[in-house]
Amino acid sequence: MTGDMVFQIIMFLFLLAVLLIIATAVKSLLKKRVVKTNPDVEQKLDRIIELLERETNSK
Repeated sequence: MTGDMVFQIIMFLFLLAVLLIIATAVKSLLKKRVVKTNPDVEQKLDRIIELLERETNSK
């Protein structure tokens, strides 16, 4: 009886650990994907700022 409870608790903790590992992996992959697109967005924003500054200075 006690052995069955211990086994169930261990299996529950193992399942919980697997789910946490999967969630962490997915979160990490999504974060890497966002980081890859940031340089493109950053360059575009720099270009927009540069154009706005030129427009403001020319007035």
